[in-house]
Order: sequence, then structure tokens, then C-alpha cells
Amino acid sequence: MSASFFRRLALAAGFAATFAAASQTHAYVVDGSISDWGLQRTGSLSDWTPLPGVKAWGVEDQTGSPSVFLNPGYGGQRYDAEALYLDWDASYLYILVVTGLPSNNLHNPAANSYGAGDILIDFGRDGSFDYGLVVKDYAGLTPGAVVRTESLHYGIWSAPGVAGTPSPYPVAVASGTTVGTAQLAYSTTGVNNLGQYASDVHYAIEAAIPLAAFGSDWGVNGPNKAFDVQWTMYCANDLITVDPAPASVPEPDTLVLLGLAALSVLVPLRRHRRRVR
Repeated sequence: MSASFFRRLALAAGFAATFAAASQTHAYVVDGSISDWGLQRTGSLSDWTPLPGVKAWGVEDQTGSPSVFLNPGYGGQRYDAEALYLDWDASYLYILVVTGLPSNNLHNPAANSYGAGDILIDFGRDGSFDYGLVVKDYAGLTPGAVVRTESLHYGIWSAPGVAGTPSPYPVAVASGTTVGTAQLAYSTTGVNNLGQYASDVHYAIEAAIPLAAFGSDWGVNGPNKAFDVQWTMYCANDLITVDPAPASVPEPDTLVLLGLAALSVLVPLRRHRRRVR
């Protein structure tokens, strides 16, 4: 065979590798570790950047004493909702939350101390959270339960910096129908040197939600509606929301694209060989 054939074959293999890489989703072990997501601990701002291919993420890292304003409330490092990451494959929606709030933070509103809220998901981005992943059992629900929400608990702020009710900031599931069970981990040992505030201690909430729990809101090609994911603590001192890309549009199967790419390289060679026979 000619050197031209092997060059074209190598190019076709390159197309194959490109398409295969594009279709990969990172492997996540739900253990409360940030390493699966590619986060570093070098004490620099770039530590928050995840591995390429993570579908959506946002960072709002702050620091300071309990009197520091976060939005909509106060609380400094302990109540900081610092980062949120989203990824998915054909079976699960993967979520990582990084916060300054320890997993064992006392939940006693009478003493002005609050624990972690639930991970809330809004399909349609209409401000109505359709699902909640229960993180703690403060509402009598089982941690790891994926709930189709009927009612929600709200925070203690009526507006940014203004304590009072009613509050527009949902924090956790109050009632609903359990539609699935997620893998869930909340790290108990904090880590530092993550981000520019090197001495701050951070904790991770990590989850894998089975896509079947979302029913018709999720299809074979991804979400059928654009959606938001939010996390905050029960007081809503600080909240973080991430908006992934718009709902998926049905696309040709990756293997079909791969085959077409390879053929586009090899067919001209085949035609050339026919001419010289």
C-alpha cells in the first residue's frame, strides 16, 4: 500500500479519537472528593477550573468573618456557597458543590446556626424548582432521596441584606413525592489551599442522580428543557446557581458521525484506486 493510504488512515484514526474524546464523560466516584473533577490545591485562583468537558460550572468564592456580606445574607467563609459543577452521561447527572459549611454544622435556627440545604433543580427555568435532592434530614426526609417537589422551605432573608419573611429564596424540600435515590456524599474533613484564599477550609457535597428520576424532563439526548441547579444552606445566607447549556437538540449518533468522518477521508483514495485499475 502507498504512503498516501497510510497518511489517510492515520487521519481517519485522528477523527475517531476526536469524536471518541468528545463523547466521553469523566468517571466520578461519589465520595466527597474534588479530585475527580480536576480541581487543584495550589492556593491560586485557577484551582477552581475543572477538567475540560465538565458541562457547566460557576465559582463565587468569598472569605471573611461572620459579618461579611455574601448575598443575600451574611456569614463569611463558614456560610459561603463557593462553587457548583455539573456533568452528565447516559445514566446520571453528576453534581459537585463546594462550600465553607461543615457537614456537621449545628442546625439550630433558634441559636442562629444553620445546616446544609438541599440541591434544587428547576426544569424550564421558570423559578419553580421541580426536583430536590435531599442532603440532610432536617425536614424528615431521607438524605439521597430525589423528590418531585410539592412545597419548599425558604431562607431568612426577604431581600438582599434584609432579614424577614416572606423570603423568595428556597432552600430545601418541605414535601413531595420521592422519584429516585441518588448517590450522595458530604465530606467530613475540610481541605485548604483551594483557590486564592489558601487558609480557608472547604467541604464538598457530591452526588450522582439517576436520570430516570427526571421522567420526561430528560431524554435520550440529554435534558428536554433548559434547567438550573441551585444550592444554599437553610438560612440562604449565600446561594449559588448554575445554568447548563440549553436543552439538547437531537443529534446524529456519535458512531454515525465517526463513520462519516472516516469515509470522507478514505473514499477519495478508493476512487483514485478505481481510476488506475
